[in-house]
Amino acid sequence: MSISFDGWKNVAGRKLLGVLALLFGQPSGTVMVDFLGTTDITELPETTDLVALEVERALESARVANSFLPPLPSGTRDDSCPSVLTSIVSDSASCNVGAKKLLAQRWPTVIMVACFAHQLNLLTPHIITHPLLLAVAAKGAKVVLLFSQSTKWRKLLEVCMDDVLGRRWEIEKRGETSWYSHFGMVNRLIKLKPALEAFAHTYNNDRALRLTRNGGVVLEMIRSQEFWDQTDLTARLLRPIVIEIGVIERRSSNLSAVCASFGRLFAYFTQLKNETAASAFDASASLVRLFPVAADPAVTNMAHSIAVSLLRQLQWRWKRYYDAPLLVLSHVLDPTRHTAGLLTTDTSWASHKGLLQMFLALESRFGLPRCNRDAATTEDVACRTAQLFLGDVGNGPHSLLAFNLGSPTAGNDRVAAMVMWRLTSALEGSVVADVALHLFSVPAHAAELERVWSGMGLANTPLRNRLDTDRLTDMTKVVLQMRAALAK
Repeated sequence: MSISFDGWKNVAGRKLLGVLALLFGQPSGTVMVDFLGTTDITELPETTDLVALEVERALESARVANSFLPPLPSGTRDDSCPSVLTSIVSDSASCNVGAKKLLAQRWPTVIMVACFAHQLNLLTPHIITHPLLLAVAAKGAKVVLLFSQSTKWRKLLEVCMDDVLGRRWEIEKRGETSWYSHFGMVNRLIKLKPALEAFAHTYNNDRALRLTRNGGVVLEMIRSQEFWDQTDLTARLLRPIVIEIGVIERRSSNLSAVCASFGRLFAYFTQLKNETAASAFDASASLVRLFPVAADPAVTNMAHSIAVSLLRQLQWRWKRYYDAPLLVLSHVLDPTRHTAGLLTTDTSWASHKGLLQMFLALESRFGLPRCNRDAATTEDVACRTAQLFLGDVGNGPHSLLAFNLGSPTAGNDRVAAMVMWRLTSALEGSVVADVALHLFSVPAHAAELERVWSGMGLANTPLRNRLDTDRLTDMTKVVLQMRAALAK
């Protein structure tokens, strides 16, 4: 099982620190949610020590209830408890990162993970606030504001939608967060482009519209090809990140999904960089001796510059927040992914020699093979484990894929790889399956806790701003239990 923690502020301004557990059932691979509760920290400073203390309190409560225990100092599990803590997940707030460092010193075998959904979310404002695209979101917001605030212009735009598109679309606004709102806004503007251009052509000389606040500005933007080129570029840059957020936020996502997502994003922006490299070079070649920066770069130049910047961001986040061996091994041990998309040359991460070294180091970290065997048996298990692991890497996961039962065991709430590793008998006499199951019980995100906060926000409305935090927590626990019961 894994735990995640995060903070939240309710309508009344009370700050809560919540802790949630994800339980990975075996052999079914079912992922279940257990909301452990909240602590009111309104009067306390949000420090590393405070967060670490609250997590330790949650673990102590679990120990008293014998619901789950952290691993023993050797890395093995305590057989007196059915569940063992495998990982701790949080976002990248400084106090949370510091708390995970303190907790890692106490339990070195527990895997500390940065929420990958949060990492992807941080890439979104990196695009929106880029100097070359900084004005695009503001321009799009002006277009949305004009038609959102005025019923008259909205009705006239709907007439243009009926005539040009044959249907009506709602105008999407930017939200308070960067998760989906900015992409939703620019993507909807692109869909409405024919109707907006028809509107601008029909009412270009309308005096009332031009006297409306930002009316004339919006008309000129709609009629400007530069505005549409920049809007299309913004959507093109945001689309893969938004898609990856939707994929990674599944309850069953684990470290193998993180590795695959890094690979897809890196490939996408590398291709974009290469496609726009020649144009970016040619456009500035004749002016490089005179101007340090192009005064009005073309869209391809902008795409090239931002793609290079995003590749640097991806590389930095890979090194800063993640343990590469864990991600690579999770990818390789997932039968549905294996080495697909990975470089397997002798000098790469996914070479046979490199994978074996990483696997043996992780096996030792988890305290495997168990020390309750005699020395000869332990040595036999270690040798067979190495042989079977190399065989799995070299020959492919065919014996495992035979147990890929499809939709009944795979989905948002089930880790299909856990089912395959648990059902196969081809790797008996080794601890390869134990390492794989350990890795697949490490979630990729802390989005389940964010969903808890969203549910609390729906209950804690401005009309119910005096709702006690303990009662609000209890109400949320009841809702989660009811949802789990209905899902069965």
